[in-house]
Amino acid sequence: MKKFLLTLIGIILGLFVLLSLLDKSNYKIEKKIWKVQKEFYVISKDPKVVPAAKFEEVAKSYRKIAEKYPKSSLTPRIYLHIGMVYAVQKNFPKARAAFEEAIKRYPDNAPLVAEALFSIGLTHDQEKHPDQVLKVYDQIIKSYPLTKVGFKAPLYKANYLMRIQRTQEGQQALNEAVNFYKNIAQEHPKTPLEFISLRFLFTTYMAQKDWANVITTLERLLLNFSSPQYLDGRRAEILVKSINTISVSQLKDYKRPVGIYKKFIAQYPEHPLSGDLKKVISTLQKFEKEGVTLNPRSK
Repeated sequence: MKKFLLTLIGIILGLFVLLSLLDKSNYKIEKKIWKVQKEFYVISKDPKVVPAAKFEEVAKSYRKIAEKYPKSSLTPRIYLHIGMVYAVQKNFPKARAAFEEAIKRYPDNAPLVAEALFSIGLTHDQEKHPDQVLKVYDQIIKSYPLTKVGFKAPLYKANYLMRIQRTQEGQQALNEAVNFYKNIAQEHPKTPLEFISLRFLFTTYMAQKDWANVITTLERLLLNFSSPQYLDGRRAEILVKSINTISVSQLKDYKRPVGIYKKFIAQYPEHPLSGDLKKVISTLQKFEKEGVTLNPRSK
């Protein structure tokens, strides 16, 4: 239950903060929401000892704000807060009703609808309704694939199936996730969507322990997204360490990373990373001669 609460609260509150930062015209409603948020935070610490009337009071406070500011950009998310109040109370039918209300009120707000559906899935998870959980994931994947939640849904589905010991279905879900991310990457080449898809594809191949495709995906990330927007110093370090460690420890192949880095240097001779990669190539070649292996935990 604690993990459920943290997941739900983290998603909804994080997105509320983002919206409030983007829209400075919402100062009055923002102050009112934060006031109710403080009350909600208190009751969420130990909901078992909180009277049912207090949950209703907080939910009504949220609804009052929504009704007073119907045109605010923050209002749609208030209905998710209402659902969250009932979810913390473990009144899952009422929680779902609130999330469904958000969907009915704002059917064209794809990110909001995807988040509401995901929250509905979490309530079914708590009540051990696997068919309903999977139905929600499939709906998100089909109808809202390019939302933040939509990108995560294929892996959420696979992880959920593994968690409930439906391993064969979980493996199939991972295969479906591979196709999902590959299709998006193919449909949106050289865009942020391809970049995000490749990162999720990397995670999926890691879950499958498909090391060859892990390296192929990391190579695409390195060679196709070399600009600072995508490849800052920290990401470059992680990317290179991952390529090195997986190539050597899992594939027993020193030449693959060397080949990748030589391609990068040839494509981007003036890139700040190219000088470092020349040193990495020398080190890898030395390690190959000496028979040195890399520890996966050193990534």
